Amino acid sequence: MNLPTQITSVAVYQQSARIERSGMADVSAGLNDLLVSDLPSTLDPSSVRARVLSQGGVSLMGLDVRTSYYQVPVQEQIRDLTQQLEALTARKRALTLELELLANQKSYLLSALETGAQQLPRGIAFGKREGEAMQSFLVASSEKIAQIDAQLPEREQALRNLELEISHVERQLAETGRQPATTGYSVLVSIDAREAAQAEVRLSYRVANASWSPLYDIRLSGDAAPQMTLTYLAEVSQNSGEAWDNVSLTLSTMREHSLSEVPEMDPWYLTPIEAIARRAPALMMARASEPMPEESAQVWNKEEVQVAEVITSGPAIAYQATQAVSIPPDGTPHKTTIAVISLEPAVDYVAAPKLDQAAYRRAKVTNRSPYHLLEGEANLFWGDEFLGQVHLEAVAPEAKFELSLGVDERIAVERKRTLHEVDKVLLRDLRKVTTGYTTTLTNHTSAPQQLVLRDHIPVANSEKVSVQLESSSPAAKPDDMGLLEWQLELPPQVPVEVTFQFSIQHPRGVRLHGMPELD
Repeated sequence: MNLPTQITSVAVYQQSARIERSGMADVSAGLNDLLVSDLPSTLDPSSVRARVLSQGGVSLMGLDVRTSYYQVPVQEQIRDLTQQLEALTARKRALTLELELLANQKSYLLSALETGAQQLPRGIAFGKREGEAMQSFLVASSEKIAQIDAQLPEREQALRNLELEISHVERQLAETGRQPATTGYSVLVSIDAREAAQAEVRLSYRVANASWSPLYDIRLSGDAAPQMTLTYLAEVSQNSGEAWDNVSLTLSTMREHSLSEVPEMDPWYLTPIEAIARRAPALMMARASEPMPEESAQVWNKEEVQVAEVITSGPAIAYQATQAVSIPPDGTPHKTTIAVISLEPAVDYVAAPKLDQAAYRRAKVTNRSPYHLLEGEANLFWGDEFLGQVHLEAVAPEAKFELSLGVDERIAVERKRTLHEVDKVLLRDLRKVTTGYTTTLTNHTSAPQQLVLRDHIPVANSEKVSVQLESSSPAAKPDDMGLLEWQLELPPQVPVEVTFQFSIQHPRGVRLHGMPELD
């Protein structure tokens, strides 16, 4: 007995999906064979599972997965192409009729113009009013003809495009009708019932050609108290051979096929390089069929990488879609929303004017939601302005992450060298060079802004060379790499200056790579 079923739920993994179908059957007492047919060729026969639910005494006795050949997908494709062809043909008829009406209207107006031109001298002779009326008619007719002439090329091009579309669909329809039967699967479910009853059969199986990836839309707004709305999206694509219509969708990071045996560690051998070199000629002469005990010691790297990959893959995360979705088997990405999350970012600015005299806006965010943000691409917006796309690393709940929001032209940054002196009289035959810089920052927004200013002084790579920070306003202390950093608050419309000076001492006659030059 054939058992009609429909897909009720889909769990999409990284490279596959698990499908669950459900169907109701009226079974009689005794053994009943129920056939679920027209399953796709991407189905993994070893993954098929079945359950039977019933109020009566019904038991699952077994199931048999069989290869089958069917034409249902081709028939559905023919139906869709036929409907598409009918719609295109109707549009062609309407456009052809419109062109005919425009042509008839133009022909009538041309005839009227010719007649009016012949009667114009007579109208002028009979009186001023009749002459003016005839002239107005001729002008209006000429303008209408010009309008028709402007419309005709566009309509004719649209008709040619429609004819090309119709020819393309007709070719597809002809080729589809010649396609051979499609290979797929059917499943025979055997159940035993103590008495006549109604039973629900749930069939699940794994299919290939399905995947999903995270995508984010991150929108920030507000200068004084910035707010962030993170829309957590999933791009789901599948080309499994069957449509997922109005199904319950679950998205998982688990690799379904990776649930295999527990990994066992092999011995990790250390062999002196000299011993390996001495053994190499003997190994080259050994026959491929002969066992080589030491060979396993040379390939442990590959196995260790494989084990590490499994260990670091982490626990699976699954998200349930809030509403039923439909995804056709066309292989194109289809978006579905996982969650809309409100977050409170700490927005500040970072400037390194020696590299770029601009202020880069930055958002520091703590993920206060229960959602794991998986690694993926994010579209960034500030209000209605699209800032660009960034790559978001994986973020666990309560973890912190940063977003670079690009340059904000409302924060002006200018860095100038204000001092460069060379002392000519020094003890111990040393040369001292003093250099100073001033950076001016102006906040053109309507609210105070926090900014991190970064600069640096040289680092000596020789004991004969010394570098000293002479002054800094506001105060700053260089780290071991010579980096300077100031935490600043920029009031609106008030310039803020940061200055620092440093000196370099080195022996006379010694040239230093990277030495500041005199202007």
